[in-house]
Amino acid sequence: MLDAIYLWARRLARRIGVPITVYRWTGSYLRRVLGLSDTLVADRREQADGRVVAALLVPFHQEAGQASKREPLEKVLGELGGPETFRLLVRSLWSFESRAALEFAYFLCDQPEVELRQAAHLLLAIRSAFWRDFRGAEKFAEVYLDEADQGSDGRQQALAVLAQAKRRLGKLDEALLINRQQSLLQPLNTRFLAERARLLATENQREMLRLLELCDAPGARAEELGNTLYLSYLLERKEFDEAERLARRLETRVPGCPVGRVFLSNALTARDGDVSALPTAFECFGIDCTISAPSFDALRIANRQKSLKDVKDGPLVSVVLTAYNVERYVELAVASILSQSYLNLELIVVDDNSTDSTLERLREIQTRDDRVRIIKNEKNSGTYLAKNAGIQNSEGDLIALCDSDDIWTPNHLERHLEEMATDGGLMVTTSDWLRLFDHAQIEVSPNGAIVEVCPHSTLIRREVFNRIGYFDSVRFGADREFISRIILSYGKPSVCHIAEVLTIGRRHGASLTSSGPGKIIRDQISGVRIDYWEAWNEWQKEKVLKREALINTGIPKERPYHVPIEMEP
Repeated sequence: MLDAIYLWARRLARRIGVPITVYRWTGSYLRRVLGLSDTLVADRREQADGRVVAALLVPFHQEAGQASKREPLEKVLGELGGPETFRLLVRSLWSFESRAALEFAYFLCDQPEVELRQAAHLLLAIRSAFWRDFRGAEKFAEVYLDEADQGSDGRQQALAVLAQAKRRLGKLDEALLINRQQSLLQPLNTRFLAERARLLATENQREMLRLLELCDAPGARAEELGNTLYLSYLLERKEFDEAERLARRLETRVPGCPVGRVFLSNALTARDGDVSALPTAFECFGIDCTISAPSFDALRIANRQKSLKDVKDGPLVSVVLTAYNVERYVELAVASILSQSYLNLELIVVDDNSTDSTLERLREIQTRDDRVRIIKNEKNSGTYLAKNAGIQNSEGDLIALCDSDDIWTPNHLERHLEEMATDGGLMVTTSDWLRLFDHAQIEVSPNGAIVEVCPHSTLIRREVFNRIGYFDSVRFGADREFISRIILSYGKPSVCHIAEVLTIGRRHGASLTSSGPGKIIRDQISGVRIDYWEAWNEWQKEKVLKREALINTGIPKERPYHVPIEMEP
């Protein structure tokens, strides 16, 4: 009863125009006095926001005219006012990401109310950065900041997006200027000092160290980014004893801290070849493993099968693995697939015209397991043309993808199938991965991330390929375009992310992110990738605004947009 009265009073205060600072302080005080949970308001607000946004999007699901599209907006503006409508749109619209939501965002760009235009520019900046269109993110964030007041709600968000875009585009001097603006807005936030240190890591290590000392990284008291930068610096300088001391101190201060455990493992492995701490580090990510030597190939992951153990009569899953000159890696990758707790699978390996012994090793494996099928390309054309060939020659209604230098945890398919079975509207499931170097050190990205979403190890329903086509047939980097195409075609609920590490990636010098035209240096992106991300994002936007289907057949000559020559098969 109290919660209903509180929420009614909250709505009344908003409608009669109580100043926002008074409104928020009073609400916080009343929740404490009445013993109400803070999540009550968040949950109810999320539900209410969802209903409002859904109503705003209705005309964009239909062939509605401009007046019909405008009508729900005017109603919301009348009830909430411009500033509160801005906040609602920014916090809620992308939870509805779809063709309708993207069309709606561009519709807002042309509205007379400044709050609506600002919401659109900020939302499009955030979305562009998420889908790696950093030129688009830069453009929309700058437009927003040109219009916004110094104290506007979204200014810090826009600055964060703009700083990220400038850094990824290699404009480090401009990124540093933005970082200083962020620090002025929040002078006590040491994260901005750590981010500035990250920007200076290559060009000015002395200043980087000064900033990290201000964050107290040498005392393991910085935020995750600062601690990561300082520990990485120690390992690069081969100061293994100091790195071990600091990692142990971090583990003591924050028991179970992944950063502390990972850097302790890396320090011991780098100094002595001692891999005894690696299983403890992997425990942070729910992985039970053993390792007998400082080598990726010595890693063994324990089985964690659950309800689907040894299932043989479930749906056939077609696993597609592409291989090119991976004689050192392919047997381990294949073994991790064939030893899955879910047994009803076929493995289709597409050899992309290897010139080493990859094909011979695959044929030898095939003699031992009749679930393996091999397709040999007569010409090397790249991993995505090879994936498409494997998908087209598969028989299952569900297609799983794996790279030849990765290994799966034994319950990888099981977990993906469990999630897929919960909702017939799911079209694809994704999961997390971490990466391990050949010498058994765990990779930590410059932003402190150890675990990330694995873009290429997915489970996809066959009907997706029938509706929107196949992977873009470029040499590298097509996974995100395909996932974005799925979301825009089916809606965001069609994609489910499993927040578990189910893939271990092998980090080596021949990978597509470590070599060639798509090489990523530190955390700056190659110009070729930047051009590609911009091209497919622009194509998808144009198709959405024209209300046309998003289809890419995967045939190079039929690609609906231009890509850099370096990416052609």
